[in-house]
Amino acid sequence: MSAETLWRLAQEQSHRTMTAASFRRWRVARDYTLDDVAAALGISRRMVAYYEQGDKPIPRVVALATAGLGQSATF
Repeated sequence: MSAETLWRLAQEQSHRTMTAASFRRWRVARDYTLDDVAAALGISRRMVAYYEQGDKPIPRVVALATAGLGQSATF
C-alpha cells in the first residue's frame, strides 16, 4: 500500500474525514446533482465524481463544507 492510502484509511477509521459512501448519501439525500455540488463547493464536477467513487480521498475542508450546506442552499 502507498503512504497516501494508509493515511486515508487512518483518517477514515478515526472518523476524521468523510467516506465516499457518506459523501454520496449526503448528495442524494439533498437531491443535489453532481453539477450542483461542484458549484456549491467550488470544485469541478469530475472531482465530485472522484470523491463519490472513492478514487480520491475527500479533504477535510470539503467534508466540513458539506456540513455547512443545507437543503435550502442556493447556488
